[in-house]
Amino acid sequence: MANYGVKVQQQDGNLGLQSGSNANTMLVMGCALAGIVGVIYSFSDPVSATSTLVGGEGLEAVQYCLKTSPGSTMMFMPTNPSTRGGVGAVTQTGTGAMVVTPTLAPQAAISIQCSTAGTLGTAAFIFTVGGVASAPVVSAAGWSSTGYFIPGTYTNWVATAGAYVAGGTPDIYTISTTGVIAHPQGTGPAVGSFTSSPVDFYRVLVTVTLGGAVGTSQITYSLDNGNSTSSALVTAASYAIPNTGIVLGLSGTANAKDTYAFVVAPPTFANTDLTSNLTLIETTLLVQQIESLIWVAGSVASAAAWATQVALLESAAVTLAGSNIFVRFIVGGPTVGTVLQNAGSVTVDAADTDATVIAARAGMSAPHVCVCAGDGFMTSSYSGLQFRRNTSWGAAARAVGNAASQDIGAREDGGIALFTLLARDDFATGENFWTAGITSFQTDGPGPIFISQGLMGTVSTSDYYTLTNARVVDRASRIGAAFLKRYQLKKLSTQTRGQTTGTIREDAAAKIETGVKRALKSGLVDGNPQDAVAVGAQTVRTNSLYSTGQLNVNGSVQPYAYPTAINFTVGVTVQAS
Repeated sequence: MANYGVKVQQQDGNLGLQSGSNANTMLVMGCALAGIVGVIYSFSDPVSATSTLVGGEGLEAVQYCLKTSPGSTMMFMPTNPSTRGGVGAVTQTGTGAMVVTPTLAPQAAISIQCSTAGTLGTAAFIFTVGGVASAPVVSAAGWSSTGYFIPGTYTNWVATAGAYVAGGTPDIYTISTTGVIAHPQGTGPAVGSFTSSPVDFYRVLVTVTLGGAVGTSQITYSLDNGNSTSSALVTAASYAIPNTGIVLGLSGTANAKDTYAFVVAPPTFANTDLTSNLTLIETTLLVQQIESLIWVAGSVASAAAWATQVALLESAAVTLAGSNIFVRFIVGGPTVGTVLQNAGSVTVDAADTDATVIAARAGMSAPHVCVCAGDGFMTSSYSGLQFRRNTSWGAAARAVGNAASQDIGAREDGGIALFTLLARDDFATGENFWTAGITSFQTDGPGPIFISQGLMGTVSTSDYYTLTNARVVDRASRIGAAFLKRYQLKKLSTQTRGQTTGTIREDAAAKIETGVKRALKSGLVDGNPQDAVAVGAQTVRTNSLYSTGQLNVNGSVQPYAYPTAINFTVGVTVQAS
């Protein structure tokens, strides 16, 4: 039996041989403090995003795009933060005897109250985070081994097996922002244990402003390596930096002007978690897919892991295209200096040299994935802190605000908003990411920071090597599919051509061509913004509708050109009088 419905095939190689737009709608997959894993949320303003997601790298990503690309629609799908964040070693500068010991705790106080008595698997609990109570959650037997990830936090509570008490004096457990876990009420099992991750990537710098013993000495702290600094604080044995999940343990006598520096990393997701989200949008949540771009905002452990993730996303894009959902993914990979999660600690990447990253890129075959590498320092539109962020942040924010045909590296659009410094400048290195097919950061000297060019993870000879061509053909695919759907099971006149019976009659074929071309022209050429130079359409006249049941129509789009090198020849002359 013939395939049913309108099927779109995006043809590659033509350039080598010779409806309403969703360009400004993007889905972000990443980790946030709140929101239900596997549920899609939509935001058009920062306030609603903050109210729903509360905090974390995912909220920062949504806020950044809403701030720098006003008018865009941002969708967010929380991923399971199964890869625990961590804290790095402390580097002291100075000779004082004060010791700073950072640990991790919930960013907000947690209260756990038993609401239904019983052992794990029967007992239910109400979790209150920062004063906001959840509905009762029925426990699982596995909570005594794998624990329960408390919504609204990056904290996993491992409960103690036993019979929990509800009713008149229910069991209550608390976890403070300084990391103290207690059982202030009830006669049930002991407190259990917990692990926490920080809210985001912070570069913590503690500076002693007044020397002396703990309780007398004073410090300031910065979460972005001194770019912004707290007011002076009198030291205590334990201090929770507000809303971060970081606890400073302080002991010993401090010397004024001594500094203590360390980095922390938030949790991220594994590819299994990402696969779970991708499966949902390919099946159960397919009808909600209105986006043209999907940004995967998380961390991978190496350039090799980046390549693996790119292959996963390419497969998902192909699957979605089979349902006439045409999207391009944006994802970033690590480079030297990127801070990576490491089971409660962190690793500062030293292995992913330029050559290693380029080699990983060379093995990719992913025309549906915009591959990014290289980090820069960005001032958060949400917190005002400076974070080290991957090129994918700048690429995603610029792409969702652009027309499909506008390159994200176009110099006429100015620099990438809120990025002020580069960890890696592609024009200032021996190995050039741009020529290797990687979307990266670069500057033309002192001044703005730019994206090199929007490039996909495929060969440079592909028609879809550039993000612009890929996005424009996606628009054409959506327009063509929407128009041609009216011909499904429509009666069409036929004729015999040569020995083939049941081919479409000429007048019907011409009418379809005219309609498709008109739809493409209206959406891509006559629209504002104009995304293509010209369009065409041709109905295949040699196919037997009787035997195949298939109406075959070919569309074509002539894209814009994008010069990457500009030659200007100038000289001096003496004009004869």
